[in-house]
Amino acid sequence: MVWRWAHDPRLSQSMRDIISDPDNDIFASAASVWELEIMHAKGKLTLPGSVLEGLAKMSVPALSIDAEDAAAAATLPRHHDDPFDRMLVAQAMRRSLTIVTSDDGFKAYGVRLMPP
Repeated sequence: MVWRWAHDPRLSQSMRDIISDPDNDIFASAASVWELEIMHAKGKLTLPGSVLEGLAKMSVPALSIDAEDAAAAATLPRHHDDPFDRMLVAQAMRRSLTIVTSDDGFKAYGVRLMPP
């Protein structure tokens, strides 16, 4: 979502079309919001505003983290040690969602993936 918001050329035109299609439900995990804001605060990521502002401009709702997500993330096999990524996997598994990522670390979990 950050790539779309920041008009990053790494986001393919086909993914831009998928994201822009009103028939597709697009979410941004609260875990991603948290991770991106941490990166921004540390100076590791430049953003044109707050992540929540960007999501609002794109009409993308945040997907909240609930207790079941937390428990599911904690019990995942240790293919990937990044806690934010593990939360994305848990949320995708529990809700049958697709994760848009170029990170090969997600493949071991068998969740649906799409390249950006």
